[in-house]
Amino acid sequence: MAIRFGLTAGFLYHGTTATDYASTLMHIPVNAYAKLQFMTKIGIRPYIKVGGGITPVISGPATDIAPSVIAGAGLGYSPNKIPYMEFFIEAGYMMVFESIRGDFITANIGVAYRFGAPAVTTIKPAGK
Repeated sequence: MAIRFGLTAGFLYHGTTATDYASTLMHIPVNAYAKLQFMTKIGIRPYIKVGGGITPVISGPATDIAPSVIAGAGLGYSPNKIPYMEFFIEAGYMMVFESIRGDFITANIGVAYRFGAPAVTTIKPAGK
């Protein structure tokens, strides 16, 4: 088991044809997180993560910076031949505390690069 820390940035765009609201709404979430990751010998790594940060919200000419929190669960795979890379798929939840609160279900597929020493996937006996 390992605890990892990271930073994510994203872009969300919403358009509407309703006349009572702005025609576009953009969020640019920037969140720091802690991820509790379970290691396996074959490189598969299920995890859960929690974090928070800020989300600039742009709606027409108005701009606001709102706090946000995130939580999620995912499954990563780090091949033994490329220990610094991790391919992942995850589902999560993001809550933005703006003047009108926003709740978002998120889904991500991607590749992450880990800085520092690669994770140990197997322990070798001493002297071998």
